[in-house]
Amino acid sequence: MQWHKGSYTRMSYFLEPDDYILLVQHTGEKNFKRIVAREPTGAMLIEFANSTNPLNSGEKTNEFECDFLEPRRQDRLFQIRPSLLMVVEDTGRREIGPANIIAGIQYFIADIYLYIQHPVGSKRLGTDISQTVEITVGGSPHITQTLGGVGRGILSAVMLPFVDDMTELYDIWTYFGAYPSFIIENNTNINLGNENFEWPSGSGLIYNLKYFLALVGMKYLLVDVTPQELELLKSRELDYIGVTIPGVDIRTTKL
Repeated sequence: MQWHKGSYTRMSYFLEPDDYILLVQHTGEKNFKRIVAREPTGAMLIEFANSTNPLNSGEKTNEFECDFLEPRRQDRLFQIRPSLLMVVEDTGRREIGPANIIAGIQYFIADIYLYIQHPVGSKRLGTDISQTVEITVGGSPHITQTLGGVGRGILSAVMLPFVDDMTELYDIWTYFGAYPSFIIENNTNINLGNENFEWPSGSGLIYNLKYFLALVGMKYLLVDVTPQELELLKSRELDYIGVTIPGVDIRTTKL
């Protein structure tokens, strides 16, 4: 299993053939499976803002369902890793690359929020309750914030990095009968897709950006374990990881 190897790459935490998993569904069903094959999903890009259809400051998209992320048969498992991507709209001017543009507007990306609802319409991310956390300095309130609560289900771009540094912490697992939906909210002071960004300053060259929710991942083919493997898994003589679809099991993840 790659997470035991002690090094981080963009492939970290993707499963491999002959890995074992304990597959736990939100209905409470659970059983052991062994992976026998895998295949990359490729890059799936969902465009959510451009100059023709901007996402203005303070606006959010409607909930959009991604049923293409549902395996179409039993014993298939998808592992999907979300991230954000923005590129310069094609203006025909090739002398300036996207990296230059992104470097100039890096300050605002932390206020693009992604709401993940998995399964569709159900906010299952977060903890059990919301609570106000107050940070004091010298006895006076310094920072007051509300954290927790399964109803939030929000990932900001601080935690959901752009595509150059994807993280496995927010992987989405889908199985037959379950797939996610998303909402994207623009809490910046910029109209995404309608920036009229001038680069270099004073050049008169105006650019706009396109924004995408990037979904990359892996597809797995699963088989049932043998009775002998099952006993070894229960005794932890064989390693396995738990995969919960979606959220936390409504009862327990214990055997």
